[in-house]
Amino acid sequence: KLSEKVQKRAEVIAVLPSHVRLQDIESKIDKLSNTPIGIVKETLETCTFNFNRSPISLISAQDISMLDKFISSLALVFQNMVDLDFYVIDKSETIKDSNKFKNYYSDNTLEVFDKMKDIAYNSTGNNVSLFLIHGVEEFINSLGTGKDREFKAFLAAIKGNKNIRIVFSDSVNKIKLYKYEDFYRTCVQPINAIWVGSGITDQYTIKSSTYTKETRAAIPGDFGYNVDRGNAIYAKLLDFFTEE
Repeated sequence: KLSEKVQKRAEVIAVLPSHVRLQDIESKIDKLSNTPIGIVKETLETCTFNFNRSPISLISAQDISMLDKFISSLALVFQNMVDLDFYVIDKSETIKDSNKFKNYYSDNTLEVFDKMKDIAYNSTGNNVSLFLIHGVEEFINSLGTGKDREFKAFLAAIKGNKNIRIVFSDSVNKIKLYKYEDFYRTCVQPINAIWVGSGITDQYTIKSSTYTKETRAAIPGDFGYNVDRGNAIYAKLLDFFTEE
């Protein structure tokens, strides 16, 4: 009875969970510009990333296998967003339960490219379509000679298009292959990106100006950095799949 009468209660004490699950960030899922990607270690607040800031966003690590659990988890966050048409292109076949996704592709890359062009050139609604390409180098190579050049030209042309956003996910060595391409210089902001695991100071593709003992140290694979305008924010990243 006392519990029913009490109007004010103490706030729940924030803790860093063993794994950042969907229920830990579910209430924060809203817009693409404020996408929850984990929990900031220092403040224990939800860590968010703006995937609407530039036409192409980057997610990278020293090795693509480091991205598996984070990408699978992030894909579910996108899937739960209202007013977002989400497409996941999983060239590494990382996502085990692909039936959870309305638009899942591992092959049929030409079909995906045609869908991108249709949305970019013909969409008249307010909904944004987001394409998460996990294994971007393999995706581009699978388009075949000629189509790969057409795809790069298409990417360079979507800078002012508000209806489509693309996320590149791959190892840093694969992403840096494109850093001198026109589309990369036009549509990618390397000072705004997500880095998973150790090694952020051992590369120059993701542009971080944060050099601390923490960024130089070896860190667990479920931690990483939200690089926001060059500032690397240390966070425990989404992991909906590791068993307790």
